[in-house]
Amino acid sequence: MAMPEGRLHLACVQQELRADDYVSEAAFYRRVDAWMATIRRRVGQEGPLLVAFPEDVGTFMVFFGHGDILRRATTLPEAIAALIRRRRLEVMVRRLRCRAGWVRALALTLGPAVERAYRRIFSEAARRYRAFVVAGSAVLPAPYRPCVTANVAYVFGPNGELLGWQPKTHLTPIEGPGELDIAPAPLDELRVMPTAIGLALNSS
Repeated sequence: MAMPEGRLHLACVQQELRADDYVSEAAFYRRVDAWMATIRRRVGQEGPLLVAFPEDVGTFMVFFGHGDILRRATTLPEAIAALIRRRRLEVMVRRLRCRAGWVRALALTLGPAVERAYRRIFSEAARRYRAFVVAGSAVLPAPYRPCVTANVAYVFGPNGELLGWQPKTHLTPIEGPGELDIAPAPLDELRVMPTAIGLALNSS
């Protein structure tokens, strides 16, 4: 991996949650693209760039294609309940197969589609703006752990390649049983991801 040259730029996105951003993959990509364009314009074209997105930025992608639910709901639990009702048969099948609660069954049902959209959006953002992107996190089926969901963040390189992922190990109360029903990741699932940025910093 070639070592980048020039000053390292770091940027963290502070997101205001807006229902209209999550009505479709195209709508959310436009939002991400606008953030990335602003950051790249401010830091300039020279030097490596690392952009970090906030936790759960991808979780609400479950509502892609269901903007009417987001616009009508007044709370997140209300929106989740409405989405479960809309996809009730599929969610029920997953609930029975995995002996999961309704919320985890919903995340397992829609998780593969969410993961594909999440990967497309942030991979393209990293590639287009030549940035390392820590893509925030999303509640997704846990890699290699059937019937389990995790709060996972992917990391992309400036060519759009997936460098790796990190699952969350220490959960908040709302992420536990009876709420989002996410499983904490074992500590041995955490990985160090070598990058050209890291090599450059270690050599300085």
